[in-house]
Amino acid sequence: ENITGEQLAIAEQERYDAEHSAFEVCSDECETICDGDPLFPDMCKLADTQIGQIGKGKMQGEMLRELTSEVLPTETDDGAKKPPASARGAKASGPCRSQKRKSVAPAVSAAIPPRERRSSLRTRQVVPNYAKNDDKAEAMDLPSSRAMTARAKIEQEERRHHEEKRKRERKERTPATNPGKLVGKPQDPKRIVTSPKQMSETLDRLYKQDTASSKAHHATISTPRKRSLDRSAAFPSAKDKDVLSSPPPIAIRMKILIRTEEQRKNGEGYCDLNLSGSAVRRQINLFHAGKSSAKSLAYDVINALFFRDLLALTVMPGEHWDVNPASVNEFVPQSNGVALLEGIDTSGGAKFEFFDCDKQAEWDWKDAYSVATAKCTIKVSSEQVCIDEYSYYVAER
Repeated sequence: ENITGEQLAIAEQERYDAEHSAFEVCSDECETICDGDPLFPDMCKLADTQIGQIGKGKMQGEMLRELTSEVLPTETDDGAKKPPASARGAKASGPCRSQKRKSVAPAVSAAIPPRERRSSLRTRQVVPNYAKNDDKAEAMDLPSSRAMTARAKIEQEERRHHEEKRKRERKERTPATNPGKLVGKPQDPKRIVTSPKQMSETLDRLYKQDTASSKAHHATISTPRKRSLDRSAAFPSAKDKDVLSSPPPIAIRMKILIRTEEQRKNGEGYCDLNLSGSAVRRQINLFHAGKSSAKSLAYDVINALFFRDLLALTVMPGEHWDVNPASVNEFVPQSNGVALLEGIDTSGGAKFEFFDCDKQAEWDWKDAYSVATAKCTIKVSSEQVCIDEYSYYVAER
C-alpha cells in the first residue's frame, strides 16, 4: 500500500528486462538447434504469409516453444539406423544431419514468458509514475519500435470511441444560452463541474440569471397610457372636411333640416343642413332605397354632427380625445307627436320615427380634463330627416 508510482515503475522495468533477456537467450538457443532443419525456413515463410507482420512474432514464438520441447530419436549405441524415407512412404528429402537436438535447459525454459505475455512485451514501454497516470493515454500512444498487436489496437479504438461518445454527450448537455433571454426560460440541465474554469462559468451564468430575474421583478410599473383616438376611424376623412359650399360627392334625395336648442326657444323654424360626409350621405341613400333602418341613419347623422363641431369649435382638438360611441334610443311620443312635429311639413302624410341621440368625448391629459357632448332629437321619415334641439358644448375642469 505504501509503494509509490515511481517504485512500481522501476520494479516493472526490472521484471521486463529479466523476461526480455530470458526470451533472447531462448531465441538464440532455438536458432542454434534449428539451424540444420530444412523445414524451418519454409514454416517461417508460411507464418509470414498467413499471419503477416502483426502475428509474426506470436507464431514464431509458438513454433519455437514447440521445437524446444521436441527431442528427435537418435542412433542407438549398437549402430541401429532409421529406415529410409522411401520405406516409410514419403519422398526422399535432401541430406540431413542426424544430429541429436539438445533441449533447452530447465532454468531457461522456466524463464520463458507465456504467449500472451510475450506478445505484449513487444509493444510495452514503462512510463515513469505510471500508477498516477489516470487515463493511461500517454503510455498507450508512445511510438513503438515494433508493430502493435491486435489487442492493443482494439483497446485504442475502444478508448477513442469512448472519448468521442463522452464529447458528444457533453455537447448535448451544454445548452446555447442567450443572456438577453434568461427571464422566463427553463434552467439549464445539471452537469458535473470538473474544473475551476467550469465553476467560474457556472457562477457567472447563475449571476446573470439572478440579475435578470431581479430586474424583471423590481421593474417600475408605469401607468397605462390613455387610449388614444384612432383618427382614421373617429375623425372624418379629408373628403368629410370639405367646406359647406363645395359640391356634395354623393347626391341625395332627402331633405336634411336642423334646428338648434336656442332657435327652438326663440320660436324659429328649421333650416337646411348640408352634410358633406360621404358616409352619412351614402347611409341616407340606402335608407331612401329601403336597404337600411331609420336607427342606423340617426346613428350616422349624430356622428357626423359631433365630429364637425369637435374639429371646428373645440379649442384643443387632438389625439388625446377619448371618443365614446353614440347613444341612439327610439321613443314613442304622446298624443301622436303633434307637438314634436311643429314646424315640419307633414302634408305628404309620411310617418315619422323619433330618436333621442347623444355622443360624448373626454379629454384627460396632464392637468386638463374636458368633456365634449352633442345632443339632439332626430325625426326620420321617408322624405326628410329633421334634427331638433341640437346642442354642442364642452365642459372643462
